[in-house]
Amino acid sequence: MNKFEEICKAIEAIIDSKIKKVTKVLFCIVISLNGNKCTVSLNSKQYTVNYYGNTPAVGKKYPIVIPDGDMSQAFVVG
Repeated sequence: MNKFEEICKAIEAIIDSKIKKVTKVLFCIVISLNGNKCTVSLNSKQYTVNYYGNTPAVGKKYPIVIPDGDMSQAFVVG
């Protein structure tokens, strides 16, 4: 591998690691509610997250914010 290819691979690795840590806003379906938390379906997986704003309705689609790509910090905006 020549120097140019090595530099390109290094840049690609840096970009890939940064993309994973970007705040994302996706859409999910609310499956159930429990207090100030709700269980949602996102990409065929279920997660229990907090919600903010109005109480979401079960079966409806809502935006879910995933700060820094970390699902443990995710929340639904009702």
